[in-house]
Amino acid sequence: MICFAFSACSSNSETDDSETESESTNVAVETEEAKIKEEDAINFIESSYTEEELGLDDVEEDYSFMVASSGVTIEDENYIKVVAGAMTKNDTTDDDGNDTFSMQTYGEYYISFDGDTVLMKNMDTDEYSELENRYADYSAKSETVADVTETTTAE
Repeated sequence: MICFAFSACSSNSETDDSETESESTNVAVETEEAKIKEEDAINFIESSYTEEELGLDDVEEDYSFMVASSGVTIEDENYIKVVAGAMTKNDTTDDDGNDTFSMQTYGEYYISFDGDTVLMKNMDTDEYSELENRYADYSAKSETVADVTETTTAE
């Protein structure tokens, strides 16, 4: 299941060099300038990291990845927000007797608009830590391979 229609925004203040603490805001950030967005952001998180790296290895429930329809700002940089979560049926109904649902969030991940930084939110402390950016690593490796190939064929 891939979702694009949820919205959440946050900003934060830095607590040290590798982790930052978050505060929620209601400011939506347009995502047109993001290099990685929508389904690509979900695919990037799913395919670049293991469940253990994403802190999801102990989650027993079925979950899916969803992406926010608007960006968020963290430390003056804009990010695409990807969430690992599941919709659960509540025991209550709405005024019309329809079932109600809640979203259980198991992990939050943020990809900077420029694609250079990937953050993971600690769900217990609301602090962010930087993940290895495998997209940048793959780009660098492919450039190195291309350089070696050109050098080898030119000789």
